[in-house]
Amino acid sequence: MRLSVTKFILLTIIVLSSLSGYSQKINHYQKNNLELIYFGNRYSYLMPHVVGTYENAFNFHKKYWNYHTSTINVVLSDFSDIGYGGAIAIPRNNLSIGIEPYSFAFSIIPSSERFQWLFNHELTHIVMADKPNKADETWRKIFFGKINRDEQYPVSALWSYLTTPRWYAPRWYHEGIACFMETWMSGGLGRAMGGYDEMYFRSIVAGKKPIYSNIGLETEGTTIDFQVGSNSYLYGTRFVDYLAYVYGTDKLKSFFVRTDSSKTFYGNQFKKVYQKPISKVWKEWIKFESGFQQQNISQIAQYPLTPFQPITKKELGNVSRYGYNPATKKMYAALNFPGEISQISEIDLRTGKIRKLADLDSPSLYYSTHLAYDPDKNRVFISEQNSTYRSLVQIDGKSGKKKTLIRYSRTGELVYNRTDHSLWGIKHDNGYSILVKIPEPYNTVIPMYSAEFGKSLFDLAISNDGKKLTASLTGVRGEMSLIMFSVEDLEVGKKKFETIRKLEDNTLTQFQFSPNDKYLIGSSYYTGVSNIWRISLEDTSRFELLSNTETGFFMPLQYTTDSLLVLKFQRDGMIPGTIPIKVINDANSIEYLGNWVSQKNPEVKDWSLGAPNNQSDSSSVHEGAYLPWKELKLNNAYPDISGFKNTIAVGYRLNFSDPSGINSIDLFLGTSPWSAYKNNQKIHAQLEWKYWSWTLSASYNKTNFYDLFGPTKRSRAGYSVGLNYNRVFSTKKPLKYELDFSAATYGNLEFLPQYQNIATPIRNIQEASASFSVEKLRKTLGAIDDEKGYQWKLNMYGILAGGSLFPTIESHQSIGLLIPKVRNTSFWIRNSIGQSLGDRSSALSKSYFGGFRNNYVDWQPSEQYRLPMAFPGTEIDEISAWNYVKTLGELNLKPIRLRNVGTSFLYPTYLKSSLFGTHLLTDFDKKDQRRNIFNAGIQVDLQLVLFSYMKTTWSAGYAMPFEKGKESKGQFMFSVKLLGF
Repeated sequence: MRLSVTKFILLTIIVLSSLSGYSQKINHYQKNNLELIYFGNRYSYLMPHVVGTYENAFNFHKKYWNYHTSTINVVLSDFSDIGYGGAIAIPRNNLSIGIEPYSFAFSIIPSSERFQWLFNHELTHIVMADKPNKADETWRKIFFGKINRDEQYPVSALWSYLTTPRWYAPRWYHEGIACFMETWMSGGLGRAMGGYDEMYFRSIVAGKKPIYSNIGLETEGTTIDFQVGSNSYLYGTRFVDYLAYVYGTDKLKSFFVRTDSSKTFYGNQFKKVYQKPISKVWKEWIKFESGFQQQNISQIAQYPLTPFQPITKKELGNVSRYGYNPATKKMYAALNFPGEISQISEIDLRTGKIRKLADLDSPSLYYSTHLAYDPDKNRVFISEQNSTYRSLVQIDGKSGKKKTLIRYSRTGELVYNRTDHSLWGIKHDNGYSILVKIPEPYNTVIPMYSAEFGKSLFDLAISNDGKKLTASLTGVRGEMSLIMFSVEDLEVGKKKFETIRKLEDNTLTQFQFSPNDKYLIGSSYYTGVSNIWRISLEDTSRFELLSNTETGFFMPLQYTTDSLLVLKFQRDGMIPGTIPIKVINDANSIEYLGNWVSQKNPEVKDWSLGAPNNQSDSSSVHEGAYLPWKELKLNNAYPDISGFKNTIAVGYRLNFSDPSGINSIDLFLGTSPWSAYKNNQKIHAQLEWKYWSWTLSASYNKTNFYDLFGPTKRSRAGYSVGLNYNRVFSTKKPLKYELDFSAATYGNLEFLPQYQNIATPIRNIQEASASFSVEKLRKTLGAIDDEKGYQWKLNMYGILAGGSLFPTIESHQSIGLLIPKVRNTSFWIRNSIGQSLGDRSSALSKSYFGGFRNNYVDWQPSEQYRLPMAFPGTEIDEISAWNYVKTLGELNLKPIRLRNVGTSFLYPTYLKSSLFGTHLLTDFDKKDQRRNIFNAGIQVDLQLVLFSYMKTTWSAGYAMPFEKGKESKGQFMFSVKLLGF
């Protein structure tokens, strides 16, 4: 056995070493405290600019916050079609930056240089979470670094809070200050001066709806609102604006910056600075906001409001650009609103009736998807997989049948040219915004014009005669232009365009040609309100206002000779309707709270950054291949507690990784000298080495913290060494495929690795498995669990023991659907089939069922009763089967949201209930051994949030088993799931 383990380890080392070839595809760029990692060489051209904008932002933060750090890791990628940024401060300072152009839907993101704007924002996150005081620094020295919270090792949460306490604050806290700094560092470009943000709060006041409290924001505002998590940006920015306006930037800085005299918990620090709790000041802000917006509404209403005739009775949440068929008086749009799966819908303008055509996969926030419409053949074209590499999909306007035309087109902003039946769009690739043509039969993407780097094209329109194409073009200093191409010139390679209009500090978006091609009609925040504007192509100097609204109008399309189709913004999303075409000569502008802030605190104007220095000092730069195995370093080390069978084990945990996370090693060394077990079971060791998709694991008397809180036991006596390969293919989200292969050897066993109560007379075994799974799961806005879709997993594994092989094959499949007209209520069928092919008399050929499978304290999902081997109402591993069929029916009821209950450090979010019943048929091929067992049960889950960032789920359940000829005895379950996100 010792020889086979040695061979196993050697084989593992050889395999992992061979994978180091992957590292040749990754590049490393080092300068001062910046560690820049990027994939491939295609966007190496970006390095001087990225470094320059990073240094520009970092130098400001360093001076303003008195912040110093040794290293910040930045990972650049082009793995999506829409730009993004992310920051994490534990265990290291890491930024993840997508180089793609951003989405400019509804002008939420400003027309500015995107890397500078992004570094301004993301580095604020790093400073706020990472900047330590003396106590934090002491703990970081004790633990050799900052500790990331790990659900499997809950003691890590305590150490994590000690090393990085400000990370544990609500999202509005982090996003509020980041958006505030981003705005003023960018010269007033950002959410603190955003027209969309003003519109959102103005719509709440105009609609006489409540503004969320600080607790209500977390329990409802970021869960059931159509903007979900983005409300953290809206509310956080607005609250920080209010603090700066009323109390000044000095106090604002004192609240956010971590110093030796500051309080550890953000809420206590707020009270120290402002002499009031957050909840009280938040209420003051709500009162102020209502008055501020009412003043704006009154100012707008000094001139007549444009009459709006709604088409539908309710707000539709996120709505895409729409197509219109004048022959049928129907419009086609992508909708995504709470309680319904995102969809492509047909809306009858005469009745307001909405007919679902097809589900929309992977919708995006705000615009849902990019859509173009062919009224002649009644075809809808959309982009899907909007979170990764976009595909081009065609939908029949009558039947709703979908057909994928191009799997990875990477193209959005779609428009249809009726004259030659071609599609036009904007492709994002390698950081560039590229105008493309997709001719019929829509299988080729042809580049026609590439915008210069740093600028983006969006909101395309094609004239009705097919000769002109317009687009909005972003700038780098807040300017935006409406430009026009000649389609004929583009076809012959001429790249020139005409600038129709340019605004230095405002928006020009969503412009469409009038039916006679004499006008361009679009939207702009020119007055601070998103109103409808018209430009005459015969006299482009005429910029005519066509609306005056108290909230905002978007996406105008001339409907008749005297009316326009528009989308009106409401508190719960867009609502389609019509307005008259009438030139308005007078309208008032609104006040921006950001302007009030800058007037009262003129120092924020001095925060504006100058142009970055893109000329790199080569003497301080180091470039080369990034080698994940070479960059492996100790992240942290800390004492930990765990469980071994029925005793406590204490030890030390050491975590290593490279900055990219490709290569990581987690090691635990422990002991339990007080236990009554054999001496060789008083020493514990566990190793997990991950490299790309591979994991090498080894253990000696494996421990598990949650074994301290039975009944489920995952610790095992003996030793094991295993190698696993796992890869998930998710470029077609929500459709995912997963491959998993593993092999392991076990020695000195007492119980089977998979079954805690099944003793094994054979102490040394080998096991191998292979599985393939596919799933497509969906849930609506406001949902907690997946509500619709399917899963299928085929699993094959075999055990080699005592010279005999014990193979088993299993199939697990689930399908779920939404209950019509009952919001967030779903029904699922979960089925499992298993067949052993080994010796029927051996325990190694059996599957074992029983129990809820929750521990009293746990880290797994609370719904453990869904597991194939679970059977609530019976004891764990009580039911054995050589073959089986198991079917679970589950009804998940609409969750109850608990609004405005609790405090800033402890509050409940929801209460949800599930009813289930199971039928288990075992050994169905042997009449004398066959068993038919049923159960019925209920589980109720309550989520509580601790310290604003630690979600716990408190679960209670009861199940009753039923089997002919046997007495039924119910089973209760109580469990607390720790440290959820």
